[in-house]
Formats: sequence, C-alpha cells, structure tokens
Amino acid sequence: MFLHLLTEDQKRNFFALAIRMILTDGVIKPEEIAYLNQLIEDSGIPGEVSLAQSVETPDLSIYQTRASRLVVATELMIIAQVDERLHDLESALFNVIKSEFHLKETDISEIRALAVDCARLFREGCTIIGA
Repeated sequence: MFLHLLTEDQKRNFFALAIRMILTDGVIKPEEIAYLNQLIEDSGIPGEVSLAQSVETPDLSIYQTRASRLVVATELMIIAQVDERLHDLESALFNVIKSEFHLKETDISEIRALAVDCARLFREGCTIIGA
C-alpha cells in the first residue's frame, strides 16, 4: 500500500522483514500470502521474492527517515493483522522493529488502528472479487 514511498533497496529489504513476519507464528495463512503478493506486485521491483529471504538479517538502518520507518511498521502490522489474529510472536517481532525505529506509542496506536482497518478491507475486497 505504501511501498511506493521506499527506495528500491528499502523495498527489497522490507520483503525480508515481511516474510519473517509471515513465518514467525509458524502458520502461513492464505490471506498473508495474498497480501504479500499484492505488495510485491505494487512494489514494481524486478526479480522474485522468496521465503529464503526470511533467513537474511534485515538491515533496519536503511530506513533513516521517519516516513520510511512508518511505512515499514505499518505494512508489517497489516501483514500481522490480515489473518484476523495478532499472534504473540508477531507482536514480539513488531516490538523489535518499534524499538529499533524509536516509534512513539501514539505512532503505534495509530498504526495498529490503520492496520486493522486496512487488513479488514483487504480481506473484504478479496471476498467480493473472489480472489
């Protein structure tokens, strides 16, 4: 949704984080894969994204602006919420990101509210169009 605000390097790095978020609870849900595929399509970056990227150590220092950090945090929270359940392990991973990015609690509450809405709208859209 917001990846267009990132550089190509930031987008590629983001996908390692996204895949890690999807795998962290040990259950890969179709909704998570559908949202990831939509992000990949929207990103416009050439090449493929694979589950193997989850073993890469994402470089969080690549996100130096507040905007890029908020984009990453928001998209990761949408991924965590798209299956209608925020697992404890997903929350723990998000807390690491939150800490590294020095996000304020007001940012986090706004991100969570936005993510719940975005995830719900994505699921509803998929249902309507049969995707």
